[in-house]
Formats: sequence, C-alpha cells, structure tokens
Amino acid sequence: MLIALHGSWHQPAHFADLTSRLTHTGIDVLAPDLDKDSLPDRVAAAQEAVDSCPKPPLVLAHSFGGLVAESLTGVRHIIHLASYVLDPGETATDVVVRAIEQTGAPDPLLAAIRPGPDGYTHIDPESAREAFYADCKPEDANSATQLLRPERDDIGQWTPTRVNRDVTPSTYVLCEQDRAVRPEIQELFAARCGEALAWPTSHSPYLSQPDLVLDLIRRIDSARTSQT
Repeated sequence: MLIALHGSWHQPAHFADLTSRLTHTGIDVLAPDLDKDSLPDRVAAAQEAVDSCPKPPLVLAHSFGGLVAESLTGVRHIIHLASYVLDPGETATDVVVRAIEQTGAPDPLLAAIRPGPDGYTHIDPESAREAFYADCKPEDANSATQLLRPERDDIGQWTPTRVNRDVTPSTYVLCEQDRAVRPEIQELFAARCGEALAWPTSHSPYLSQPDLVLDLIRRIDSARTSQT
C-alpha cells in the first residue's frame, strides 16, 4: 500500500496517472485530501489513511506534503519528491529566506504566487508551468494547472512539532531543474534523509517522468517486503 501526499495548491487528482500505473502493478494507493486549515489537521487526515492500512504503508510525499509525512507514525518508508523536510521550529520561510540571502537570487515560486481573498493565495496560471511543470508535456502541464486550487497564505510559517526521521527510513529525490523548491534547499533536506537521489527533472516528476517514480516505488517496496 502507498499513501500519496500532495503539495501546496495541489490535490489528490494530480496523482491520478501515477495511481493508475501503480494499481496496474499491484500496488494500491490512497491519496488523502490535505486541504485543511492547519498542519495538525493535515497530519490527522494523512494519519487516518495510514491507520486504515492493514500493514505499515509506504508514503510518497511531494513538496509541502513532506511536512505532513514527517509527522506520521506507523509508516515503513517515506519517499520525498522535492519535498520539505523541516526541523521542529523551522519554517519554509526560514529556508527560503536563507537561500535568497546566500545566493542573492530571487525565488522563482514567490513570483508565481498571487494573494487572494480570505487569507488564501493562488498560483498565476501563466507561471504555473514554469514553477511546477517545466518538463511536462504541454497537455499534462495544462491539465495539472487547471487542477490547482487556493492555498492558505500562512503555510510558510508552519513548523512540525515532532519528526519521525529516527524511526522511519526515508529516500529523498532531489529534482535538479526544480523552480519551485530550489535545488540548494533540497540539498539541505536530502542530507536529513537516509538515502538521496538526484534526477534531472523539474518539480513534478510524478507527472513528467512517472516511470522513474514508479521504478523507485517498486524498488523500495520490493526491498522492504523481502526483509519482512
């Protein structure tokens, strides 16, 4: 069983193609909706999915979904796809500001975010492909852009109260052409995981290079299964 955790502005439907591919290989997928107003509520939604599994599942966490994944219990392995792996007390804003100060380069994702009403933001559709789907086929990028939805404007200040790294194995996939989570930030996060890989993809390899993601999931699933 695999639990797929989407990132900010995204939703479970973004995993539809990957879910179909995995199902055809015999791996069932649950993709809980993390459209909640706080990190504890998002963790609770994901934990409910984990707890519904007969055995500890794999978790695939994309982008901000990594912040949720790191607070889960009862998981046998986390695969981080360009995701946030924060320490307690550390925020996404903290690491982005440090990267800007160290490199002197602006953050590409910040330029794509537009403020909206009632404490929410959205992604400018014209900037979405550049930020999230730069190496996707145009039709896939367009479909994914249409699925984007508003996100709370305070998520940059969210921080985990605990992390599961000491008890849960993890693999980090650094996306070298990412324009949403800068590669130098991902290097920091990758160093906090048990295994690190680098792929020449943009932010969403589950859309642009699904076979890479599928092969990684199958490798980890097979390795863990053979040990039990």
